[in-house]
Amino acid sequence: MKKCGHITLMGPPNAGKSTLLNTILGTKISIVCHKRQTTRTSILGIHMMGDTQMVFIDTPGIFKPTKTLEKRMVSLAWNSLVGVDAILLIIDATHNVEDHDFQKILKRLRQNETKVDLVLNKVDLLKKETLFAKAQAYMDTGVVEDVFMISAKKGSGLKQLLAHLDKKLPERDWDYPEDQLSTVPLKLLAADITREKVMHQIHAEIPYELTILPDLWETLGDGSIRIVQTILTTDDGHKPILIGAGGSRLKSIGKMARLEMESLFGTKVHLILHVRSEKDWQEKSAYYNETGFGSHD
Repeated sequence: MKKCGHITLMGPPNAGKSTLLNTILGTKISIVCHKRQTTRTSILGIHMMGDTQMVFIDTPGIFKPTKTLEKRMVSLAWNSLVGVDAILLIIDATHNVEDHDFQKILKRLRQNETKVDLVLNKVDLLKKETLFAKAQAYMDTGVVEDVFMISAKKGSGLKQLLAHLDKKLPERDWDYPEDQLSTVPLKLLAADITREKVMHQIHAEIPYELTILPDLWETLGDGSIRIVQTILTTDDGHKPILIGAGGSRLKSIGKMARLEMESLFGTKVHLILHVRSEKDWQEKSAYYNETGFGSHD
């Protein structure tokens, strides 16, 4: 009998939600970086386990927002909890129940009377006695039904987690074809790959002030892909930093992004990057629509 269900991955920033999704799928559809605000949209990843189709929803990290973009991200994360079959609250095991971000999440879960399964990630960094004590502390909050201890990066503990989800999901037909991995359009995935490379190379606040516009995606006669993107930032002063001396940084970002795209898409990629500034782009809904801000379903 076929089974199918939607599972939301939620939690504070940098807990390992995207890494977990990529590991489960065995391929990269969600970008990863140690900086906050890496995931800005709800990304659907589809995993088949026997006759069960698990549709995972990777969400932005939940924190106290101040800017318009941040408020949209956090609102999107909370909205992704509605109508799903399971909610996995991903927590960095090195953090504590008292941490501010978790307390904000806890308050909202209690208000909504929402129950979650807790996934303690990065457990390889702590001793068992410490982990058990932390797991009990989270259970004592009253919002946690089950606790799973994993290392998303190493893949340990995932077998037990997936078996639990398999039992939890309802019997019904699949929502997507058996061989489909995601609903994210390839041009938006390519844009996110470029943004990831920018975030790894650029420090301070600049990565939080920019987005990648997917200007063009064109399949050429030889099967290669021509991709044109604009790195849009809020300040003219960011442009020389992003471009670098003689265009060196932009070339480096472009090369790393292109190589990953070629590996992921299985064909040669011609990537052209431009840099532009617009002070108030984060306040303009047109840019959110263009960059796919929202769920891909």
